[in-house]
Amino acid sequence: MSRAALAGLSVVDLSDDSCRYAARLFAGLGADVVRVHDGDEHTAGPREHWDAYMSAGTRSVGDGRSWQAWCGELAPTADVVLVGGVQRAEAIHRLSLRETRPSLVVCTVTPFGRTGPRRGWQGDDLVAWATGGLAYTSGDPDRPPVAPAPDLQLAHALSSQYAVIGILGAVRQARLTGRGQDIDISAQDCVVAITGETGPLLWLDDLIMRRRVGNRRKLSAPFGQYPTRDGYVSIVAGMPAHWDAMAAWIVERTGNEGALDPSLRGGPQSRTGGAWDVVNVFTEELTRTYLKQEFFEEAQRRGIPAAPVNTIASVAADPQLEERGFWARQRMPDGRHVRVPGAPFRMSATPWRCGDPPAEAAHTLEVSRESFAQPAS
Repeated sequence: MSRAALAGLSVVDLSDDSCRYAARLFAGLGADVVRVHDGDEHTAGPREHWDAYMSAGTRSVGDGRSWQAWCGELAPTADVVLVGGVQRAEAIHRLSLRETRPSLVVCTVTPFGRTGPRRGWQGDDLVAWATGGLAYTSGDPDRPPVAPAPDLQLAHALSSQYAVIGILGAVRQARLTGRGQDIDISAQDCVVAITGETGPLLWLDDLIMRRRVGNRRKLSAPFGQYPTRDGYVSIVAGMPAHWDAMAAWIVERTGNEGALDPSLRGGPQSRTGGAWDVVNVFTEELTRTYLKQEFFEEAQRRGIPAAPVNTIASVAADPQLEERGFWARQRMPDGRHVRVPGAPFRMSATPWRCGDPPAEAAHTLEVSRESFAQPAS
């Protein structure tokens, strides 16, 4: 078996929801991730399965001592301390961990970062979407903003990924210089950084927030979600050639030759009056005659960017994911083995691996005896 990409990297995991996914990524890449439990966490019910998923491949310690005491024991042989939450982020630097480990990298993930007037404020995933400006743009124009998939904690996943990027850069610098550093991740910063169409590329110059557009966007047409006989399809026909193919398909399928009107060709700038609305009406006449999977396959055959809007059941049965071997098997706390999402990226020589989650505090004696047995140099 090939050596894991991050074998030898040791991580003390003090993450909360905002960066648990970072710990999972590190463990999957072969780092020795030790999660510290100090009695504050509750993982019963559905939360138990979420915790098992996020802690795959890690080790777990806890014996009633505080997380600060565990940091004092583990930091001298660790490479990274990953910290989530305002209270721990404020407290971690008072421990002066780098006095015993000059190369230590300490990464904190909080709602608003460790500087600025809101540095001590609380927040969660939805707070990040709201304060980052993204929630305002999500929803129908005549209704209040809607949360962008709040149960999925996408902002937390984003913060986790930026934490991984920052940590890997800092670890490389530490190995070159022998000096560690602090990484300050703000969930609000992370959301603003990626909102190119609702943020930096559009409204930072004029400070005018664009209206919510619902499931249709006037960047082009058809562009958005359209109904079929058994659900919806997503279409992004951004080029004139895409509309030419759509127009020919509409005529062929529905007999509506109005789709060939020259005024409908081109981008939204070249369409006058109600042409954008007409294109959407003609497109719906077409999509409503298909099942979503049938439409997807035919659109791809015609060179039109389109896809079904999958349900969770559709994703689980997706032949593309199955053929790629995306799914992994993971043991749950009750002993069952279930199918879970696998590698978020593919590496040919050092693949990401999905390990089993540990029982809480299962490695306390082992880690206490050895700390991190083979710290990275």
